[in-house]
Amino acid sequence: MPMKVEVERGRCSGCGRCAETCPMVFSMAAGHAADVRMDTVPLRVESQCRKAAQACPTGAISMVVWYRFAEVEPAWQPAALCVNS
Repeated sequence: MPMKVEVERGRCSGCGRCAETCPMVFSMAAGHAADVRMDTVPLRVESQCRKAAQACPTGAISMVVWYRFAEVEPAWQPAALCVNS
């Protein structure tokens, strides 16, 4: 299932741990908050992305697993939300 990741910019301290841990998915923005570089996390870096979320000292990173209901609705729907605590 596709996984998406989000950064709550108001909580991000700009420490850069996520970009160091998973540079394919995260980069540091001009305002010192992390940016997500892609809409969907590639399967080959999901593990790194989870480690980056766990390493976030402020819990600003959320990971969402998405699935598609072709018969019911053509839009992506969240299957599970894993929030760093």
